[in-house]
Amino acid sequence: MFFKRNAHSVLILLIALMLLFIWSNSLAGSRQSNACSGWVERWLKPLINPEGRIPEKTFDYGVRKAAHIIEYAILGALLVWITGAMEHRNVWLLLFMVLIAAVIDETIQVFTGKTSQVQDIWLDCFGAGAGMLAASCGIKVRRKRKKGMEPASLLPENRLKKPYHTGEKQMGGSKNAADDENA
Repeated sequence: MFFKRNAHSVLILLIALMLLFIWSNSLAGSRQSNACSGWVERWLKPLINPEGRIPEKTFDYGVRKAAHIIEYAILGALLVWITGAMEHRNVWLLLFMVLIAAVIDETIQVFTGKTSQVQDIWLDCFGAGAGMLAASCGIKVRRKRKKGMEPASLLPENRLKKPYHTGEKQMGGSKNAADDENA
């Protein structure tokens, strides 16, 4: 109940915290950044690369780039959720906001002695786009379920089917149930 009443404020707070998390990672020095990604690598290595077939530098590179995508996917999803009540949200405006956040992120890295890469901005925008798409699909499914439609009705071949009604027996359509049973 708390979340429903304060959803907008909670989402704004989550977006602010996500930006703070992203930009604080950029503010971290190279040693601290390497230590953090090293911890993630040690955790992921047994799951993804148990036999050590992926070279160390390649694995490190992949973890760092995946971090960009995941951080911004969460940010993109949050932006869509905060605008979820809007029937026609401006996706281009949301992507522009993400682009500004990504440029700020990479600019911060210039001042902390880390490398700033345009490639990271592209990865950030891709991640945000994926997060926005996932959140939009989730909102669409939720709205359809609220209207009483089966999830299968979202498939193109099933869109013309009528929504199901729980607890009601639908037979012939006459007002008299005895007529339906005799039909």
